[in-house]
Amino acid sequence: FDLGFTRNPVTLDAPNASGKRGLVAFARGRNEYLPGALCETEPAVQRFWLSCIREMLDAGVDGVDFREENHSTHTDYPDEYGFNTAVMKQLKGARGPGLPAEIARVRGAAYTTFLRKAKRLIASRGKRMRINLNVDYYRPDPPPHRLLAYPANIAFDWHKWVEDGLLDEAVIRIFALPFDAIFTDPVAQDMVVQCRQRGIPIVVNRYLQPRDQYLAEFRRVHEDGRFSGFILYETASFLAFG
Repeated sequence: FDLGFTRNPVTLDAPNASGKRGLVAFARGRNEYLPGALCETEPAVQRFWLSCIREMLDAGVDGVDFREENHSTHTDYPDEYGFNTAVMKQLKGARGPGLPAEIARVRGAAYTTFLRKAKRLIASRGKRMRINLNVDYYRPDPPPHRLLAYPANIAFDWHKWVEDGLLDEAVIRIFALPFDAIFTDPVAQDMVVQCRQRGIPIVVNRYLQPRDQYLAEFRRVHEDGRFSGFILYETASFLAFG
């Protein structure tokens, strides 16, 4: 059963607060189909995404934020995506071990094309475009337990996004790595350097957990001098505090 959270256990016999009672069933094997996911290489998908952005802009937002790490395609089998027709038609005869890398190239190029279209649309309304730079995943050694949150077989060319001026602002985003990685991790430092060289404001994203060192972290980010903001993430965490 493709739960979308790898091997995390699921409690099936916990009390049901609603009082409803029913059956629990088990099945052997794997799902017949992968969970549906929109592929950036499909022209219709890019048109749909742009229509979503247009709807946001029509609503009067200050800007649009892009984050590839999300809950849309949580799956236990991320490496099986990218073999749809729109992708396969663009392959240059790659087969065997080189196939995933070629798929990643095609899909990555398509996603960058979408971001360029999004940038033109957002800029035409005088609004700002912000992209999350995922320190956990934009690296050769992503933490295995976080792979479920990212689409596989796609190359996110964040260097190209920065070079092409697609970012009005950047978010340095960490999840699995410790907070210190913002200051010590080579990938994070590369992101900071590339953005600062082009005058792109950088905001630090911090997941909130019940803890007591936040003030010291705020001070460290503020005193560092390279960052322009601090995102406290997320609303559900605020509601959990007493």
